[in-house]
Amino acid sequence: MAYVLQNQIAEADRRLAAEGRRGEEFVRTSILQPLADVVRVEVD
Repeated sequence: MAYVLQNQIAEADRRLAAEGRRGEEFVRTSILQPLADVVRVEVD
């Protein structure tokens, strides 16, 4: 899990640098939401 998260953070950094303000949507949809879904599944 930690390896996947590190990869997602690295990808987010690259996209944020390339996209500027639009990168915020990427962070929400590609990282935060899937991570929240995983946490919800593990808790449920």
